[in-house]
Amino acid sequence: MKIDMWSIIRWLCTLNASLAVIMFLLVFFGTSSRCFAAAASASGPSDGSWGTYMIKEVVDKIGIASVALLVVFYFNKKLEHFKTREALIDEFASEHIKMSAEIWEKIYSWESFIHRYEPFFSIPDDEWQPPELQSLIDISNARALEIRNLVDRSRFWLGNDLYQRFVDYHNCLEPYIQIIATRDSRRIHTLRTHLDCHRQDVLSLLSISRSSIFDRRAV
Repeated sequence: MKIDMWSIIRWLCTLNASLAVIMFLLVFFGTSSRCFAAAASASGPSDGSWGTYMIKEVVDKIGIASVALLVVFYFNKKLEHFKTREALIDEFASEHIKMSAEIWEKIYSWESFIHRYEPFFSIPDDEWQPPELQSLIDISNARALEIRNLVDRSRFWLGNDLYQRFVDYHNCLEPYIQIIATRDSRRIHTLRTHLDCHRQDVLSLLSISRSSIFDRRAV
């Protein structure tokens, strides 16, 4: 079973103030009992001033117990800080995955839509109806605007690196339908090469991001 530092921290964060109270009671009553035992033994003062001796011993032990209590509370606060930080990281990771998946599904669906109509661009010019072409371009442009707005709104959750890769992928795909409509095989081939590179860049970073999130939670 794999255990990392985050797993240990999450386990320690289950401790609360009751541990400090228990430790205080153990230290206080344990040291107090030894104090009374010492007072009753021959090691106590011989002049009969048991009251002063006992007060000094009790104050001394209370001081030790108080220090122990403060130490426990200090570490408990530190653990609570880790717990809060973990909750914030979990929330961020959840939104990061959610927004990344939503944008990826939409942009991939948009690209699939364009590829689905690609064979129609091999139809001879005299059989191609311009209104049909314009309709496809309008649909593609509407999706492009929707996806770009979504990417911009999600920039905080995506992070700068993934945001920029989605933007590059989007910008490469946006003019694709107009370029294939030109039937210029050279330009189409160049655009496809760039499109494949940008798509792979997005997938690579998504894979790294997903792995880092799950590795951090691995137990």
